Amino acid sequence: MPRNNWDLRVLKWLGKKIISVLSHGSESRPPYIDGSYQSGDGAYQPSPNELLSLTKRNFKRTRRFERYSSIIVGAPFSTSHFLRDKFVTTSAFGIPFDAMVEHTSSPTSVASTQGVGIRILHSPSHPAVKGSPIIQRAVENLRQRGYEINLILLQGKPHSQVIREIKLCDFVVDQIYSDFPMAGFATEAAWFGKPAIVGGYNISLLKRFVPAGMYPPSKTCHPDEIEQAIECLIVNSEERERLGVEAQSFVRDKCNPIEVASRYLRLIQEDIPEDWWVEPQDVVYLEGAGQTIECTIKNIRGMVKHFGVESLHLRHRPDLEKAFLEFAEIEHPS
Repeated sequence: MPRNNWDLRVLKWLGKKIISVLSHGSESRPPYIDGSYQSGDGAYQPSPNELLSLTKRNFKRTRRFERYSSIIVGAPFSTSHFLRDKFVTTSAFGIPFDAMVEHTSSPTSVASTQGVGIRILHSPSHPAVKGSPIIQRAVENLRQRGYEINLILLQGKPHSQVIREIKLCDFVVDQIYSDFPMAGFATEAAWFGKPAIVGGYNISLLKRFVPAGMYPPSKTCHPDEIEQAIECLIVNSEERERLGVEAQSFVRDKCNPIEVASRYLRLIQEDIPEDWWVEPQDVVYLEGAGQTIECTIKNIRGMVKHFGVESLHLRHRPDLEKAFLEFAEIEHPS
């Protein structure tokens, strides 16, 4: 990527249509509500000074793309904070998945790892962000209560091995601090008819900003209820089967590459349905992703204490700034 995205200026000067996708989370989400900057084990947390620097970077980057892009594609709960103008929700497209991956090595190549009981797969890219220690603790609690569980943990393994294990499992536990109900790993699991548990704070509020028929069928829960959610899919085989079938139907119908590409083509052709658009002013999401509410509150308090309210970079959204201060129980300056 060219330094400071100077290519955007050139393309705009040439009169080109620029469609920018800012929907992957960390490139536009306020860092003080983003757990991806902590270490993999969660022992290291960014300081207020680091968070300020990262916030300035994300704010400037988001505004730069907004200035030069013809259309912004964003995720309501991670992209809307720093934007001024309406954007197209990424939920209108789905996460594309290449069906050819289905032809990877046979699952019998890992059959030796199978054990008794229900088989659960968890494959974290960042254990602290995904809440892996809490997921493991929940599974251990369930084992102590008498459930036979074979928990498969994969980290840093080839994608082909992850796919093989998806085929072998009964269901996957994706993460517990998400702001979207079906990200990449859950989408892959769904392709093979395996339901996913996705935890997060108030994920269901996202339905307001999702076009009809495009809300993914994962089993969502509050982070504090991850153990109950896992138990539910263990004991209720009918629910597990139903959710797996619904998830598979959703991704194969809505998330295959041809379908996703056809929706992006509508952007190019300026054939954009009204329910694809989101006004940033309509979104007030405070909980963030990849970390606990307590950590988010601590980050906000630290930044405001050391650098003032303006460090949040929300002066263009007085309502959102006030909501964050109230969320962190900080008195709003008069």
